[in-house]
Amino acid sequence: GPGRFAVDVDGLPDGIYALDDGTLRAVAAVGAATPVEFERTVATDEPLSAWVAQSGGATLRLEDGMPKLRFVRAGAPVSGRGWLGLLRRGAHVTAELRVTPLAPAWLYLVLAAGLYLSGWLIEGRREGGRSPRR
Repeated sequence: GPGRFAVDVDGLPDGIYALDDGTLRAVAAVGAATPVEFERTVATDEPLSAWVAQSGGATLRLEDGMPKLRFVRAGAPVSGRGWLGLLRRGAHVTAELRVTPLAPAWLYLVLAAGLYLSGWLIEGRREGGRSPRR
């Protein structure tokens, strides 16, 4: 009937689409009514369990308290009761460091002087060009 319209479109990727024919406009959402991220909202170690077992690590629940972090040697245990180990690999070593200023120093000086001057002029106008009475 009048005022009721329907359309079937196959092959569109999930998302929000705007439909407009010049006189009527509508918005449609394409995709699952319950997205994957809302299917299992309880945290569990199941998705990572195979990788954790392979690496010799462990998963701890924060509700049991914040675990302490320790640095460990290669081949040493990487977890224990209430602690997790971090393997020292030397990946933090900085090979090169370059410090480059964002702008030359004279530009900062001109900017500071301009801000100071504009503040002085604005404050001077506020007082009507007169010095305040004491």
